[in-house]
Amino acid sequence: MRRILSIALCMMMVFTILASCAEVEQTPSESSAPEPTSPTESLADRVEHIHKWIEADYDNPKICETCGETDGEPLVHNHVLKEANYQEPQICTECGDTEGLPLPAGFEESGYIINMTVGESYPYKTITWEDHSVNTIGEVSFTDFRVFDSEEGREAKDGYEYQAVIMHLTYADDNAYRGGTATRAFDTDYYLFDASRISSGNIEDLPESDIPGLRVRDEPVNFYGIDYEHYISVEAIQSEWLGRTYVLVLEIVFLGPVGYDGYMWVLYNGANNPEGGSQRLADNLDADSLIIRFRG
Repeated sequence: MRRILSIALCMMMVFTILASCAEVEQTPSESSAPEPTSPTESLADRVEHIHKWIEADYDNPKICETCGETDGEPLVHNHVLKEANYQEPQICTECGDTEGLPLPAGFEESGYIINMTVGESYPYKTITWEDHSVNTIGEVSFTDFRVFDSEEGREAKDGYEYQAVIMHLTYADDNAYRGGTATRAFDTDYYLFDASRISSGNIEDLPESDIPGLRVRDEPVNFYGIDYEHYISVEAIQSEWLGRTYVLVLEIVFLGPVGYDGYMWVLYNGANNPEGGSQRLADNLDADSLIIRFRG
């Protein structure tokens, strides 16, 4: 009886120990299991984002170039405006914003129009040399326009470039043959054009410049708000009678600031200025006038 009791007691102890062990083995699996995660979650998603800021400017606040988050407001300033000129409106020297429009070109406001282009021929009406009451009709064209920094006989000038064109003029009517021709022309500026200005007379009367072969104009040209001296030469390549036709070929050379597009040439009826002296441009110009802008 005692043996049976011992065996029974031992079995109870073993059962108790096994039960305890089962409880110990279950506890870790329940308490230390990792939290479930999204199958797409990465390590980077669980690391705190560090902004990489692009500094604010006058249009945008500070912005993170990685995530796009913004901070603060765009910069604020009072515009410091540079005066408008014929090529640009007012421009803020701080941020580059523009205000308004460029200054209007004098020629645009004059009511006259450019009615010649390089490479085309046009009838040109003027008077004969001997009798100013008699008209003659020629034909004129401008060809071979080119731009260059320097060439043989034309030395370079810093910040300047040459513009050259060939003018062809022929007279083939009887009036020209009998009385000769009175060709009248002047050069002018597209931006500073003023019809009330007095023409400066013959180009040969202008002072010589320090650049060989060129004469200096008495008025500057204005380009991007800066005044520049400019220079000109007119050279006769051909001037002769071929039978009953008079042929005049001139090379016109202008030296001005690089990129300048305001140089113009005007042929007008000699009846408006028979002696070819200095007078108001408006008195020279009429419906017969031919006007070309070299670059524009």
